[in-house]
Amino acid sequence: MSKIDQNQRVKRAYSLTAQLKNIGPTSNAKIKFILESTPFDNEDESPSSGDWTIVGRLLPNSDIYKQGSIRIHIILGQEFPFKAPKVFVRQPIYHPNIERDGKVCTNLLVNSEAWTPTTTLVQIIEEVTNIIDNPCTDQIQHTEAASLYNTNKTEYNRIASEMFKQHETSTNKSFVCPWYCYPAIIFIILICLIILTICLSACDYHSSKKQQESNVIKQKTISLENKDDDDKKTVDSMSQKVLKKSQDDDAISLTSTNSEKN
Repeated sequence: MSKIDQNQRVKRAYSLTAQLKNIGPTSNAKIKFILESTPFDNEDESPSSGDWTIVGRLLPNSDIYKQGSIRIHIILGQEFPFKAPKVFVRQPIYHPNIERDGKVCTNLLVNSEAWTPTTTLVQIIEEVTNIIDNPCTDQIQHTEAASLYNTNKTEYNRIASEMFKQHETSTNKSFVCPWYCYPAIIFIILICLIILTICLSACDYHSSKKQQESNVIKQKTISLENKDDDDKKTVDSMSQKVLKKSQDDDAISLTSTNSEKN
């Protein structure tokens, strides 16, 4: 494939991928899709010349699947957009039109006459979602599921529902976080971390200040205790001196008295 063809391929795929953002979970589109990753997420790097994988989640509307989402991979081959991409469901699902390896079969995806270079990825999402909600008997890939769907739809719904609940990607559409919310979430987390760091620093500062004050008070207390001890020693020393002087005076007085008597 020439460089010009590669550039045209990139431009076409980029344009079609951007359109998927218009059918997000908060849009007014009847068929909704959560775009998770594309080959064009890194603006600093050009996508390779090989196959490209777009990852996202379908939000079906049927009773079996409406409480959750289904993760799919859209594989854009090297001949895209002149050849239809391949779509794979990346979780176990019991469905007549989905092979055991997860490959989805719809008219657009398997009928070369139905696909044209102007077909959009939004059209693929719409057709895949519709066929998941309403199995088609013309594109049978899972014979057991197809047979049960045609003969006992109640039992088919039970098995399909149980398998989906075991492996569903999300349990509530209202809590599904679109990919474009991630930067805001990361920003909020960073702000929270900064606030937490500031609070911890403030706590450390106050704790350190209190410790310093406590040390100062302790030192003053020790100093006062030492001073009291010194004062006590001084008083004791003076008391001993006074007592000794008094004793000496008494002795001198007694000696004088005895001398006078003699």
